[in-house]
Amino acid sequence: MAFGGPGSPDARRGHRPIAEPFVDRLQTELAERYGAGAFRLRFDKVALRFGVRLQDALRDVVPAGSTVLVTIAAPLRQSSKTANELIDTIRPLCARRTKADFRTKLYENAIAVRVARGSAGKNNVIVLVHNPHPNAAALLDTAQSLLSVAP
Repeated sequence: MAFGGPGSPDARRGHRPIAEPFVDRLQTELAERYGAGAFRLRFDKVALRFGVRLQDALRDVVPAGSTVLVTIAAPLRQSSKTANELIDTIRPLCARRTKADFRTKLYENAIAVRVARGSAGKNNVIVLVHNPHPNAAALLDTAQSLLSVAP
């Protein structure tokens, strides 16, 4: 989830936040690869708060040159508890400073996480909340392919 945060003017008005260029590129790439309606990313209030919570908690533990990609299928159930458990699971993965890829289900939420090499700009934690039917692996693969890797 890439946006100005819960205090930004767009978030306060309840509008879809202005996505950073990475999310815009990702949506364009998904439409080209899989069709316009295949992946629908969600930007509702619960999804935005969930994304901010993960970004705030993990921003400082992600190794330099890496990005944590998180996908979660909507609707988010028990989003606070899910975020807390997910943070506790991702922190040790980041501390190992190695690539990681796992899938889990927390409070009936289907989640996929990948710690990948590369940068998505300012954010080193990208949270993608999507409708339940898409293939999370394809979403992660597409997002990872857009990360810029420093030589």
